[in-house]
Amino acid sequence: MTDSQKEDIPELIEVLKSFCSLQVALVGKLKLDYPIGVDWKDVIGLPKRGAVVVDGRHWNFHVHGTGVSFVEQSSGLHINCHCGLAAHADAFDPGRIVEFLYSRGISRVRIGGNEVTFNFENAWRVLADLCSENVVKRCDALSGWHYNLCLPRG
Repeated sequence: MTDSQKEDIPELIEVLKSFCSLQVALVGKLKLDYPIGVDWKDVIGLPKRGAVVVDGRHWNFHVHGTGVSFVEQSSGLHINCHCGLAAHADAFDPGRIVEFLYSRGISRVRIGGNEVTFNFENAWRVLADLCSENVVKRCDALSGWHYNLCLPRG
């Protein structure tokens, strides 16, 4: 593998920071655009489909269950805010990160100096390892395998 190919494989920590920052910004924009009449716990009252602009980037959204999916219009980048929008907009689960990576055409990430496949089969294991290293922590307020970053998103 050439050095330029290695550079194309992102550090997982940077992916998580990017995902969380985008997710928080997108949910925040929805809350600004729809401040009245929305039950954010269950996303009741939010239009089923719509669009928002965040930092000059245009995103389409659609509501699904208790979550909202966003797709950037120009790139197809996908941010799926699965649940916990009311109080845990920065939480993520393994599947949402896999979807985000796949929308970028990425299936491998780097953790330190190691390159690993990050897919639906093993993402939960990779995040559990990061949890033991205090990079991420379980979000106990949400059921399932939901995490928060222990690192600053900046």
